[in-house]
Amino acid sequence: MSAGMVVEPGPDGALRLTPLPRPGPGGPFAALVTGALARAATAGGAERFGVCAADGCDAPYLDRTRAGRQRYCCEPCNNRAAAAAYRGRSRRA
Repeated sequence: MSAGMVVEPGPDGALRLTPLPRPGPGGPFAALVTGALARAATAGGAERFGVCAADGCDAPYLDRTRAGRQRYCCEPCNNRAAAAAYRGRSRRA
């Protein structure tokens, strides 16, 4: 099990990982999840974290696309938004 990690800005402004001296009260699972999120933030930057753009969905996501343009948490939300946009365009035509 990996130790807990925290993300801190370095002297140059870049994010870096710093290990915590001991895991917090959440136990090993919390330390594992925190470490994974910290590694994702340092690898791709905090701007890679977002909230789903679909109406009625507030789910968080981690954008793992190469271009960094993800807007939805999952394919069903993407598909529902695309279908709603299509219906809106069809009504106007």
